[in-house]
Amino acid sequence: MGAVLAWVRAPGRAVALIVLALAAGVYAADPTLVREFRVSGFDTMQRVWPLTLDEPQVLIVDVDEESLRRYGQWPWPRTLMAELVDRIAAAKPGLLGVDVVFSEPDRLSPPQIPKFIPGLPESVSAALAGMQSSDETLAQAIAKVPTVLAMMPSNEDVALAAGGPRQAALIVQKGDPPTPFLFTHKSMIRSLPEIAHTARAEASIGTEFDGDGIVRAVPLVSVVGGNLVPALSVELLRLAARARATVVTTGRGGVASVAIGDITMPTDARGRAYPHFQKTRSDRYISAANLLDPDLDPKFDPHVLEKHIVLLGVSGIGLLDQKTTPVGQVLGTEIHAELIESVIAGALLIRHPQALWFELALILVPGLIVIAALRYQRPFIAGTAVIVIAIALVATEIGLFLVLDWLLDTLYSLATAVVVFGTMLGGNYIAARREGRRLEAELERQRQATARLEGELTAARAIQMGLLPLQFPAFPDRSEIDLFARIEPARDVGGDLFDFLLVDHNRLFFMIGDVSGKGIPAALFMATTKEVIRAAASQHGAALDRVLADANAKIGAASNNMAAEGASLMFVTAFAGLLDLTTGEIIYASAGHDSPIVIKEGLELRELLTEGGPPLGTVDDFPYPLSRDRLEAGAVLLLYTDGVTEAQNIDGTLYGARRLTDLLTAAHPDTARSAIDLVFDSLRGFVGAADQFDDITLLAVRRLTG
Repeated sequence: MGAVLAWVRAPGRAVALIVLALAAGVYAADPTLVREFRVSGFDTMQRVWPLTLDEPQVLIVDVDEESLRRYGQWPWPRTLMAELVDRIAAAKPGLLGVDVVFSEPDRLSPPQIPKFIPGLPESVSAALAGMQSSDETLAQAIAKVPTVLAMMPSNEDVALAAGGPRQAALIVQKGDPPTPFLFTHKSMIRSLPEIAHTARAEASIGTEFDGDGIVRAVPLVSVVGGNLVPALSVELLRLAARARATVVTTGRGGVASVAIGDITMPTDARGRAYPHFQKTRSDRYISAANLLDPDLDPKFDPHVLEKHIVLLGVSGIGLLDQKTTPVGQVLGTEIHAELIESVIAGALLIRHPQALWFELALILVPGLIVIAALRYQRPFIAGTAVIVIAIALVATEIGLFLVLDWLLDTLYSLATAVVVFGTMLGGNYIAARREGRRLEAELERQRQATARLEGELTAARAIQMGLLPLQFPAFPDRSEIDLFARIEPARDVGGDLFDFLLVDHNRLFFMIGDVSGKGIPAALFMATTKEVIRAAASQHGAALDRVLADANAKIGAASNNMAAEGASLMFVTAFAGLLDLTTGEIIYASAGHDSPIVIKEGLELRELLTEGGPPLGTVDDFPYPLSRDRLEAGAVLLLYTDGVTEAQNIDGTLYGARRLTDLLTAAHPDTARSAIDLVFDSLRGFVGAADQFDDITLLAVRRLTG
C-alpha cells in the first residue's frame, strides 16, 4: 500500500489521474459537446475520403427549377404527375421510389372542380363528377412500374394518418425486441388510398438530424403506433432483392443489424445506418422537364433509367427539401440514394454498438501510459513519445475508416492524452522548481557553513602556525646558528610539527614530528604534542631520554582520552636531538621517524642512523635509545616528514627517498634556507597539478663555528 501511495504522490501524477478519470467519465456520459467533437472527426474523414463509384446505381428524377418554370408551381396537377410517372415507367426502371407524399385530394381533379367553382351548370358539374379523378389517373400510372410510396413520420395526432402502412412489409425480429431502441413516431402522413392502392409498398422517408442539424445516419426501421416501419431505401432494397422479409437483429446493447436476404446492414444501437457519402454528382440527376418534353434536350435518352432504381423527388427553391450532410447540402432524396448505393457497394460505415467501450479503452490506456511510463526528467523524449502516441491514435482512426469502414473516435483520446501530458509536465516542472529552490537553499546553507568552516579553519591555521616558531632568523643574536623551517599542510590545518629552543647557552634542542591522521583532529593533537615536548625539553634540558619518556607518557594519555570520547587512537612519529654549538656533538633519538640527512660540500651525503623506537603514544614506558654523532662546521642537517618522500604526481608515482638524495647530492645547498627551498622547488615541479595528500615539513640546522 505504501508503494502505491508513493507512486501516486509522484509529481503531477495524482492530478493527472484525476484529469484522466474525469475525461473518461465525461465521455461515458456522452454530452452533446462530446458527441459533436466525436462526429467532427468522422465528418472530416468523409470529406477527405468520400465514397467513389464509377457510375451511379440510383438515379433521381428531379422536379427542379427548370421543370417548375416550364410546367408551373408546385404542387403539380396529379395528371401531370401521372404523365411524369408514365414517362418513367416507359423507360423500364427496376424500381421507382416516390419521395413525395400525396396526402390531400388534387383540387384540379375533375370531380373536385365544382367544389371550388360554385354556380357551374348542373350538366357541367354532373359531367365533371362522372370523369375519372386525377388521383386515380396517377394510381394507374403507378401500377405500370414497381413503386414504393413515401410516408412522412409525424409526432402529431394527424387525422390524415391512420394505422400502419397499407402494404405492410414483413419485418422479422431476431433476438431481443428492438422497439425500446428504435425511433418512435405517433403517426405517418401517407398518400391517399386512391393513389396508394396500386403501389407495391409504402415506407418511411424520415431522417434524423444530429444535434448540430447534420444528417449522418438514416433509421432503417422505426416504430409507428407500435408497428415496425421500414425506411424507403430498405424497402426498395428488399424489392430489388425479391426478399419476403426484413430481419432486425437486436442484442442487449441495442440493434446490431438489419438484413434483407443476403444483404446485412450494420447499424448503431438505435438501428441507424451510416452511408459513406459521395461528393455531389450531377450525373445522378435527370430533370423532370427532359422526360416530359423529349425535344427539350435532343441528347437526352430516357432509357438511361432502364433497370436502375429511380427516385422521384422535388428540389425547387423554396420547397425546403435541402438537408446538410458531412459533405455538404444535398436534396433530401439523395440521402436515400446514398444509403442504397453504400449498401450495394458494401461501403456502409460501421458504428459498432460497443464502440463507446472501445473508445473508453483508447482514452484510459494511452492516458495511463503517459502517466506511468514516460520519464519527465527528459521532457524532449517524453514529448516525442506523446507525439508518437498522437500519431498512432490518429492513424488508428483513419486506418479503421479506410480499411474496415469503422467509425471509431480517437480524437477525444488524443486530446485527453495531451491534457494529461500537460498536467504531468506541469507537475514535474513545479516539483523541479520546488526541488531547485530547496537545493538552492541547501546550497546556500552549505555555502554559509563552508564559509564559517573556512573562517574557522583559517583561524585554526593561524593559531596552529602561531604555535610553531616561524620567525627567522630564529636567534638573531647568535651568529653561529643558521636555522630555517617550512611547513605546508595538506589541508587548511595539518598534523606535522617542529620545534627548537636553546636549553642552555651552548646546546640547541630541535625536533620534527608527524601526527597520525589529517585535518582538525591531527591539528589539535599536533598542538598538544608540541606543547608537551616543549614543556619536557624546558624541564629536562640536556636529558633527552627523559624528554622523550615524559612526552611519550603524556601523548599516550592524551590519545587514550580522545579514544574514550569516540575519536581514533593517535600517535606521533618524531625525531629529536641536542646539538652542542661549540663542539658540534649531536645526541639524538627517533620515535618511528625518517632519519635526517647531513649535507656537507666535499663530503658524501649521510643519514643520522639510530636504533630508534615506536611512535610516541603507542608503547608505555618505552626506553628510547640515544645515539651520538658530530655535525661538522658548515654542514646542514635536514630533517623532513614523510610528506616529502610520499608526494605523488598525477601518474601516482612517489617522489621517493632516492630522488631526494640525488637532488641534495647534485646541488649541495650550503645554507639552511637554500636546502629547504631546493626541496620544495623540486617537489613542486614533480607533483605538478596533482593534489597534495600529506603535510610537508622540513627543518634545516647549520652550525657555523668550527
